[in-house]
Amino acid sequence: TNPVNKVLEIDSFGLSIIKEQPEMISVCGMLNKVIVYNNESAQNKKIDINFDNRSTRCVIRADRTYLFQIFENLISNALKFSFVGTQIHIIVSNDEDYIKVKIADQGPGILPEEEEKLFKKFTKLSARPTAGENSTGLGLSQVKRYVELSNGKVWYEGKQSIGATFVVQFPLIT
Repeated sequence: TNPVNKVLEIDSFGLSIIKEQPEMISVCGMLNKVIVYNNESAQNKKIDINFDNRSTRCVIRADRTYLFQIFENLISNALKFSFVGTQIHIIVSNDEDYIKVKIADQGPGILPEEEEKLFKKFTKLSARPTAGENSTGLGLSQVKRYVELSNGKVWYEGKQSIGATFVVQFPLIT
């Protein structure tokens, strides 16, 4: 299924009707695909995407479309909210049971009083995209849903004016 159609189906019918199709997927491989997918946007803003893979294992069981959408949203947001000429850091690490992906930008960050609104639908925060890009306020709510459907967790780390860091964690295949 086309990723956009899948998103539209989920939004129009609700999660209970859509059947995910979990398969074994390399998180690192998916991240590479999403980085390539966003390369033109990064080049347009002269932003370097640094991919630091510190993991020894990175295969999870997940729906390929959900996983692509999770990383595409987080990386495209990092690009949208980063200043021209900065960097985005993607750090992959793991322990015995989980793989963790941190995506950190060098944008304006998120106000502490707005952190609780981050993963809610149609929420637009005071931070604006730095080059007039579009933002619907839907992306992070979808990320949260897709991460949870993949038995993972997502959270925000960061301090205002230093940039934003989003972290996703998934159970590794044992």
